[in-house]
Amino acid sequence: MKIVIHRIRNFILFIAIWKILLLPASASAQEMLLQSKWTHPFQAAGYYAAIEKGTPKTTIADEVVQSLPSVDNSLIRPLIAIIGILTLCLILFIIFNIKLRNIVRKRTFRLEKKFSELKEKKKIIRRLAYYDILTNLPNRLYIQNMLSAKAVASQKGENEFAVVFIDLDDFKRINDAMGHAVGDDFLKMVTQRILSCLRNNDIIARIGGDEFILLLPNLDKEETTLAIEKVINAIKEPWPYRESLYYLSASAGITFSPQNGQLFDDLIKTAAMALYEAKRQGKNRFDFFTETMQVRSIDRLQLEMDLHQAIYEHSGLVLHYQPQISYDGTIIGVEALVRWNHPTKGLLFPDAFIPLAEETGLIIPLGDWVILTACRQNMQWQKSGYPPVRISVNLSVKQFQNPHLLQNIQSILQKTDLPPHLLELEITETVAIRNAELTLSLLNSLRSIGVRLALDDFGVGYSSFMYLKSFPIDILKIDKSFIRDITLNQESQAIIQAILQVAKSLRFKVVAEGVETSEQLASLKKLDCPIMQGYLFSRPIPADKMDTFLKNENQWT
Repeated sequence: MKIVIHRIRNFILFIAIWKILLLPASASAQEMLLQSKWTHPFQAAGYYAAIEKGTPKTTIADEVVQSLPSVDNSLIRPLIAIIGILTLCLILFIIFNIKLRNIVRKRTFRLEKKFSELKEKKKIIRRLAYYDILTNLPNRLYIQNMLSAKAVASQKGENEFAVVFIDLDDFKRINDAMGHAVGDDFLKMVTQRILSCLRNNDIIARIGGDEFILLLPNLDKEETTLAIEKVINAIKEPWPYRESLYYLSASAGITFSPQNGQLFDDLIKTAAMALYEAKRQGKNRFDFFTETMQVRSIDRLQLEMDLHQAIYEHSGLVLHYQPQISYDGTIIGVEALVRWNHPTKGLLFPDAFIPLAEETGLIIPLGDWVILTACRQNMQWQKSGYPPVRISVNLSVKQFQNPHLLQNIQSILQKTDLPPHLLELEITETVAIRNAELTLSLLNSLRSIGVRLALDDFGVGYSSFMYLKSFPIDILKIDKSFIRDITLNQESQAIIQAILQVAKSLRFKVVAEGVETSEQLASLKKLDCPIMQGYLFSRPIPADKMDTFLKNENQWT
């Protein structure tokens, strides 16, 4: 505070001296004397020295004020004080203004930097929103907007375009076997191969997983066919990766706008229907959408909903049973086969709904119901006084892959009190060999609780005798195609004879499926086939009609 007052008084002194020095020529003698006094360098230096040491009792300002002749002393001091305050305010304002400009400049720079960062982040967010991170292709949202814009243009007759839905066949095996990192590398390579097949105005997007969408403008059906064949053939070429060659294939569904739809959802839906049809017909191919596909898709959806209801409400599903006859004509077992009394379609056989159950995952609860119902029926026959027989049930791929299968089987056996050796589970060669280590572990676990195991359709798959030696199999079921030809050619007869000899050496039982004629029966008896099953003995029949066969078990002797 003292420093501020000191500087203010110096400033006031400066103003007063400056006024004296600038006296006009007409100034009085006293004023001129005062001027000469303050212009004397030694005098001024003395006063400044006095200021540095401390303010004297009679200050310079006081002397200046007293020396002013024509001004009232009572007004000079307030006037000088006001001038000093105003001057100080002016100085402070100038300083504040300078600081304010520096602050504004710094904040402006920071704001400009942040604005630039926000613009960059906005670009990143937009890219994340509209582009796939892995392949740098447009994503589902981008293609949705693009399809909507093109659909509007096609409505106006500006152009037509094809929408192609591409899906890699069985790509999951790459991820499962080699890991998702390798799978990502393959997706990048697939992207590059597809891009190499497209024109400059074609658009490709990755909408998820191994699914891609192509927009091909201004192509007719024939030109579109050539374009997609080129893409599918490019994907089918061998893939060199880490010093090995890999093979992929792809399927595609094609639809056109505006003929088959104008909205994004409609175009994707119709293209997906065509893709599903291509997959159903064997994969590594493409198909064009037709109205028939849409009708079939609606029927399939309705059938799926009806199957849900049938499984969870236990309504309409029934088991039919087909006897298995020993060499001497005795019924030693029955195979349980599911049927569905559909409310509008009537009695449906497995081929009409089991593939759908497999695709939708409904095969798990359906399979559990079949095993439980079959075991209960077996116990019911025993309680009715019939001799114990094995009940045989087929296991699908997804049932066999179910991690709770062993636990479910144990629970069913406990609920029904059925002895485990009277339950026989059938698996196909394909199921058994697809994952040999898992198969072996699960089969050993099932065998350890006493359940019997059968290998179905033997002879048409891998038919590896190495697996026969490794797997804890009890029964081999010879595929019906060999039985059908047993009387027509020597080759089928020789194959059946070889299977019977190997089974005998490995102590397996053998069941010949599909026996339909007396000639086939005679040939099998000649080869000493121990167990037979087929329409010659009985078609699959309801449980109540099975009683007749159980009562007359030796009628085929």
